[in-house]
Amino acid sequence: MFFNPISKYEEETDLEGVTLFSLHGPPRPLVSSTHITTLPIKSVQNITQCPVCLMSLKKTHIVMECLHRFCGECIEKR
Repeated sequence: MFFNPISKYEEETDLEGVTLFSLHGPPRPLVSSTHITTLPIKSVQNITQCPVCLMSLKKTHIVMECLHRFCGECIEKR
């Protein structure tokens, strides 16, 4: 069950946070190119870099307790 703050009802869901309205309601509008932001690579590098090998993440594995991300091969070797 998921509490929907908009309808103020608990709704049965198969996926947490996905309501029947979001599944069967109208599609969301597409994002136009005027709403797209570009960022320098260095500003997002810390979230796309493996802290073990310092390369871009490949076959990313996430440690669910802390949400740290690692390359699949790096975390399996340790």
